[in-house]
Amino acid sequence: MNEDSIELFDFFLSDDDFDTTWKDSVERQSTRQTAFEDEDERDIRNLFEGVNAEVENDDEETSTDESDCESQRDATEISDEEIINLRLKELNRRLRNIPFEEAAKIRKRRRNLKNRTYALNCRLKKRRVHEDLINENTQLKKQVEDGKCKLLEILNEKEEYKKKYKETRQALIAFTHKKRH
Repeated sequence: MNEDSIELFDFFLSDDDFDTTWKDSVERQSTRQTAFEDEDERDIRNLFEGVNAEVENDDEETSTDESDCESQRDATEISDEEIINLRLKELNRRLRNIPFEEAAKIRKRRRNLKNRTYALNCRLKKRRVHEDLINENTQLKKQVEDGKCKLLEILNEKEEYKKKYKETRQALIAFTHKKRH
């Protein structure tokens, strides 16, 4: 029995007709499976986009296929600047007819670019605030120095007035002392 199974195995390996038939069967099955998966994906997308799959006609599909190709080209040819500047509704409208994975990549790219812009704005704002604080600090230091200089001038002027007061007092004391004698 073991020899029969080996001969049968050899038969299957040597038989070209069986091999091609099996390959064709596998290819048809995988094609059918892919078609079902594509249809399932389309149904899921339609569900999220609010399109009723039962209402769609084949005529509509052929007419929209041409516009789909154009919108696919439009969506895949979007520049980074357009991705950033497009309103979200417009971007979603353009991405509606392209494969989900590619649309997800474009959305992720948009989010990435937006985050870069926000981060850049944040860095610039932080730098401006830092420079403003440095300028304010410099002005305050200058005011303190100016205040110190003015205080020294006033202290020197006070000392001069003290000296003049002492001299005037001594002169007055000497004058009153002379007058008494």
